[in-house]
Amino acid sequence: MFSDGKVSVNGRVAVLKDLGRAVKRAGAKTSTAITVVLPQGATQADMMKVTKLLRRAGYAKVLFTRPR
Repeated sequence: MFSDGKVSVNGRVAVLKDLGRAVKRAGAKTSTAITVVLPQGATQADMMKVTKLLRRAGYAKVLFTRPR
């Protein structure tokens, strides 16, 4: 996830609103746990938005990490 509202899925940049489609295009099954790397300064609201988009697309397992 980038701070400008775009995301990278397997190295391809997508608009946040198309996250579910991009994850499916990358070959993830709905039973796959999706790991989201948050940029510095990402808020709880950002995490909720990503979770909502992925759940709408059928992905129930969403994990968040921060860069080391």
